Amino acid sequence: MPYCRRCGTQLEESARFCHRCGTPVDPNVQPQVQPAQTYPPYPAYQQTPPPSTEAKQPRPLHKEPLIIAAIALTVVLIAALIISAFMIAPVSPWSTSETLSDQTAGVDTLNLNFDINVGDVDVVPLQIGDRNILITVVANGSRSSPGGGSSGPLTLTFDNQTNGGTLTVNSQIRIEDAYTSGANVGVTIYVDPALKLNLNISSAAGDVTFSADRNVVIESLNLQTTTGDVSANLGNATLTGDVVLASSALGNVNYRMSQNALEGNCTIQAKVTTGNANLDITETKALQGNLQVYSEAVTGNINLRLKIDGSVAAQIESQAPALGKVNTELNNFSGEKTLLQSHNYPSQANIEVSNTISGLGNVNIQADYITTIIYN
Repeated sequence: MPYCRRCGTQLEESARFCHRCGTPVDPNVQPQVQPAQTYPPYPAYQQTPPPSTEAKQPRPLHKEPLIIAAIALTVVLIAALIISAFMIAPVSPWSTSETLSDQTAGVDTLNLNFDINVGDVDVVPLQIGDRNILITVVANGSRSSPGGGSSGPLTLTFDNQTNGGTLTVNSQIRIEDAYTSGANVGVTIYVDPALKLNLNISSAAGDVTFSADRNVVIESLNLQTTTGDVSANLGNATLTGDVVLASSALGNVNYRMSQNALEGNCTIQAKVTTGNANLDITETKALQGNLQVYSEAVTGNINLRLKIDGSVAAQIESQAPALGKVNTELNNFSGEKTLLQSHNYPSQANIEVSNTISGLGNVNIQADYITTIIYN
């Protein structure tokens, strides 16, 4: 069956015109004029817009003020609880005093090894009754820690052994409680000046001092601290061995010797890390040996005051600091600042000084050979 060539409507076999739109079936026949009509497109389709693919985003945390406030409040409460635990913890003051001694008869030599982790130590050659050694300890402080406790945190050990005429004492003091604050510990050690002394004293945090203003025989002297000052004052003493003074972290080293006697060659070492090495040496009497002095500093000054006379001569060698200079004030000394010699050098007895600063600091030298008389 035929179809309208315009609108596609099915027609009768005998139809000459499309009964719907009036288009002639025969293309050579002009269509009759028909009233204007409008028809929907055929076939008519309606398109449905595709669904949205945009994902729903979560709300940012900064737009949730209640959540932020809750987190902040929790942090504050936890911190307050921790601080309160320490603030309300019981504070326990403590104090103690100890005295330890040895009275062994027939002793002529003392070997002392003493170590403390917190406190000052003062060693004094002084006869106390018939004691070879007397150690006195006075300490106090306070402890604030969860759980409290009333026992003192100080422990002291003392071991003394005698072999022939030699007494060896090993003693140690420790502040064990990690919560102890403001501990004040003072130790005084009296040693019999009639004994030959070998002293090895150290403190981790505190000053160490040795002072002898009488004729004592020092076979060896080793004073060391980590944080604090080390001082040795020897007047009219007899040195038969070496002296070592050291402050390994923060502190000064002070060494003074005046009119000491030497038996053989001896060495003095003064070492500081951050601090000053101060040396004051006066020797105007004849010495029975030579004295070698080494002073070393990492950051700090070396201050040397040297006074000699008679047959005692001196040479002072200084390494120019990388960040500093050598300053001199001389009498009867000559040479460059880094190598100075007294006018009588070398002589029967010589004091040779070596100064070294590896970091920042100055070397300050006052050297005086008192007279102009040359002893050969």
